[in-house]
Amino acid sequence: MSGIIVLLSYCAFIFPIIPIIIFFISADTKAKTTRAILYLSIASLLSDSINEIYVRSGHKGYIVYNIYFLVECGLLIYLFFIIGTIKKELAAIAAFSFLLLFAIVSLYYQNIHTYQNSIRLLGSCFFIICGLSFYGKFNKELPVDNPWTYDINWFVFAITLYYTQGLVTFGISRYVFENMPSNYGMNVWLLHLITDLIKNILFSIGLYYSRTKD
Repeated sequence: MSGIIVLLSYCAFIFPIIPIIIFFISADTKAKTTRAILYLSIASLLSDSINEIYVRSGHKGYIVYNIYFLVECGLLIYLFFIIGTIKKELAAIAAFSFLLLFAIVSLYYQNIHTYQNSIRLLGSCFFIICGLSFYGKFNKELPVDNPWTYDINWFVFAITLYYTQGLVTFGISRYVFENMPSNYGMNVWLLHLITDLIKNILFSIGLYYSRTKD
């Protein structure tokens, strides 16, 4: 099991490269939605790379991933804004709230060098609600004939699936990492890696269909 996790951990560097390649090969590169997915993938790749350098330099902690999560929240809020799920005012309030919450949690609750699962739990709830809101509107309006070739459908499905699983991972991860044997922590990390891979595959499918949507 540990060998699989180590392999997937190294492969995790490749996961965000998949949608980046698809973007430049077959996506609608001018669309704001596909560009948002590109920025998300680049941010993910950079955070993994910077964190690897940070750890190999002898440092410990989750500061890189904590900052990345804040960046990810900003990009996802932007994505849900441009697809019409949330209005401009709500997007601004959400972005400011995540920034303020990050500062408060880092200063008074969970140090920036620790795994800040509290912010991730709140973020998961928010983006799941955004995803469900999108599908509620989507089912009423049916903007396309074939939802399976609708790029935004794949993007939102990937995000909703990832953060639904994240409620479990983020909810128990801190306790598991700090209070239980290491093999339990590896199982939690394996679940996260698999979900992250699926998310990037779904992003890639959406990018592929962005040129051919109905």
